Amino acid sequence: MPNRITPIFYLLLILLLLVAGIVMLTKIEDVPDSAPSVADTSTTEVIEHSRSMPNIYIDQIIAPANAENRKELYVDLLTICQEEGVSIKALTDTEMSQLGTIRLQRWIDENRTAYRLESWDYQLEEPQQQPHCHFQLISSGRHVMIDAEGLTGINLNDNQPYEIAPLTNMDASLLLRSPARQDKISTGQLREVAGQPCVESTIADYEEAITCTWTGGVAWGFEPESDGIESVSDTHHYALFRSIVLQQDPAGNVLDKISTVTFNIGNKLDEAAMQPAPATASPAEQP
Repeated sequence: MPNRITPIFYLLLILLLLVAGIVMLTKIEDVPDSAPSVADTSTTEVIEHSRSMPNIYIDQIIAPANAENRKELYVDLLTICQEEGVSIKALTDTEMSQLGTIRLQRWIDENRTAYRLESWDYQLEEPQQQPHCHFQLISSGRHVMIDAEGLTGINLNDNQPYEIAPLTNMDASLLLRSPARQDKISTGQLREVAGQPCVESTIADYEEAITCTWTGGVAWGFEPESDGIESVSDTHHYALFRSIVLQQDPAGNVLDKISTVTFNIGNKLDEAAMQPAPATASPAEQP
């Protein structure tokens, strides 16, 4: 009598296969890494594996080499106007504190890179029928957004928008979130600025000048190495994002002084502030 495979046999076979599959899955999940990594906080030596990019917001105040000169010149002109007894409209205390300075804001998330670079100066309103000294705070700079669609923004000199431009290879690289190159890792004294780790270094040709460059973003491509920034206003945005200078103490009146006011990681970005917007003062060049 030929052997007959009963439905019960099939059922038992399926159950055995299911049990074997569960056991295999359990074993795979329990297998430890063959070479467990040890956390190394000295990011000057180790490149971290890429991980999800958090939101980053940085707010900095820059004092160019001529910042104090602009304030002194304004005070001298104001004194002359007072001595002449003409009508005067002086800058407010807040405007006076902004005079000659630059504010650099940067917003970075998984898919976008944006920055606002706004500097403030003053000008005298054109005289009307009667001589007067009416001072006016003016803005210049740019507010730029870079995403997969291209580069957009507003020219703060005249509040005119940029036409949408396709990304150059250099611009597109600012959207990459891959680890920094091994040869860009710097060695130096580690310290903290605005609650963030940075590595100190001197600047070539300016031996007394010291920068401190962020070391906490190696996993997302931010290089903890910088040659310093001579003039933030004249620096291409690629250099403003490839490495983040948290502090720069210039040598005399040669380089910009850079101070970090705020450095937030992982917080929700202010979408309204991130989008390109007009100058906060009168544009330096009236359209």
